[in-house]
Amino acid sequence: MSTMKNHFKDPEHLYSPWSFSKLMTFFSLLISISYLFYSLIFVSHSYGCDQPPHIPTITHHLTSNPPPQQKPPPFEETNLSHIVFGIGALAKLWKQRKEYIKVWWRPNGMRGVVWLEERVKTELGDENSLPLLRIYGDTSRFKY
Repeated sequence: MSTMKNHFKDPEHLYSPWSFSKLMTFFSLLISISYLFYSLIFVSHSYGCDQPPHIPTITHHLTSNPPPQQKPPPFEETNLSHIVFGIGALAKLWKQRKEYIKVWWRPNGMRGVVWLEERVKTELGDENSLPLLRIYGDTSRFKY
């Protein structure tokens, strides 16, 4: 028992790394708590109502001319004219494919393009009942 009492009075024990780390932790905690209380007091401090707030004159100048308000564009529901259709077709199957496209294509209400690998013969009136026909180049660079 006496060795235990002497152990706490031993000066080497007081300066051991374990005691030093406890002391540093205590001081860090004390500083953190002090900072927290100081911040809370500073934030919650209310200024007297009889004193007008100090606002620089440049702020008055800037707030006297509000920026012009722009009207948002009118809401418009999404419809087929907002969508662009792109379809790929083979030239050798074009005669059959174009008849299917004519069934659902609305010339004045839709936008779109049909991509073909080569020119195809068109009949009179096809340009009014089908999307634009475009010829694409080399497709070997595309990863299918």
